[in-house]
Amino acid sequence: MKEIEFPTPDSLFVNLPAGIRSILLVQTAQAIESGTDPFKNSNLTALPLLTRLDYVISSLEMSRKFALPYRQAALQIDQRLQERLTHAQKSEKANEIQNAITLYEQNINDGFLASLPYERLRIIYEKQKNYQSAIRVCERYIEILQMVGTLWIQYPNLRQIPKYQDIIKKLNTKLKAG
Repeated sequence: MKEIEFPTPDSLFVNLPAGIRSILLVQTAQAIESGTDPFKNSNLTALPLLTRLDYVISSLEMSRKFALPYRQAALQIDQRLQERLTHAQKSEKANEIQNAITLYEQNINDGFLASLPYERLRIIYEKQKNYQSAIRVCERYIEILQMVGTLWIQYPNLRQIPKYQDIIKKLNTKLKAG
């Protein structure tokens, strides 16, 4: 079976936030793994069933081999983001607020998909009466959710967009009040 050349995972989607990049790498792996249905391939229909099965098995093994680097790259991104989130939470609990802010900011800049770093950072900024930064954090989460929505229309957190839009309105009121 002829080997197909795919671009390396580190060369794909490099200009996107890490969280979005992770989704796209997983989707790339899934696309590679899915391949085509060799039973419907007109060139194989005349072959005996065992020959077609051998072809299917070797196709699956090859596709898994090609897909693995994409899955590993996505996993590395996700682990890095999750470790940073864990450190931010520990810093916040230890009342090391500036360190927590720095770590949460890094995660939102990298497009972390879950709401936790956005929510925690917004709360910290609100407590500090830094409403402009709290608004920026909410806007960033909406931006990330909208990016995800173009790739994964069923993403559950898309339902949070109206909530964050309402929070932005309330924060704008607080900002104007002064």
